[in-house]
Amino acid sequence: VKPSRVRSAAIPALSVLVGLALSYTLLFVLTGLSLQRFAKVFIDAVYSFQSYLDIYFTLLILGVSTAISFRAGFWNVGAEGQYVAGMLGATYIALFSSFVAYEGGYPRPVADPTIVKLTAIIFGAILGSALSLVAALLKAYMGVHEVPVTLILNYVMYFAVDALVAGPWRGKRVYGYFRTDEIPEELKLSVVHWAPSLRWELLLAVAIVIAFTAYLTLWSPLGLWIKIRGVNPAALRFHGVDE
Repeated sequence: VKPSRVRSAAIPALSVLVGLALSYTLLFVLTGLSLQRFAKVFIDAVYSFQSYLDIYFTLLILGVSTAISFRAGFWNVGAEGQYVAGMLGATYIALFSSFVAYEGGYPRPVADPTIVKLTAIIFGAILGSALSLVAALLKAYMGVHEVPVTLILNYVMYFAVDALVAGPWRGKRVYGYFRTDEIPEELKLSVVHWAPSLRWELLLAVAIVIAFTAYLTLWSPLGLWIKIRGVNPAALRFHGVDE
């Protein structure tokens, strides 16, 4: 029997409440912590969570996007490396492309900042996708399993970052540290006033990724193919569909 939606939502909520109750009971026994103090600490932690929202939404994008590959039976464990590849692509556009010129030792955009930011996002997405394509091609044409490939590529990207920031990308005004110059203020993403760690472009990206993934996996013919490919690829071959 399938659990109802109400029951499915109630189980994790009840788990949180039971966890909080057990935590408070343990703290009360060990330290005599008052319920009022415990509640205040919990509320403060929830409120301060807004400073981590950018990390949460970034991970949400990675999780939703990799769900497509998991649905197809492609075990992509290299999302972090692909994120780093995208970061390098965006950084290149924002600091080292022809869209930017150094004036007095500081990078300044020489084109419309909106165009530069959009170009950085697109180029970063292309590089991130290209890194995952490496594992896909190796599996498709050489039969190499994707897990070790995507895992190793994570470390390739880590070392690529180290090599770049210690070499050609090292900033001119970083006082000996291994890092790039700071991205010009005009090219930084727009801050959400009620959550300073959040950016409007990040929220827009979350909405686009979720909407696209939902349409692709739930309502499109390609999504049905992906699902069948992940669950029963033999069924595709039986119906004469080339994987």
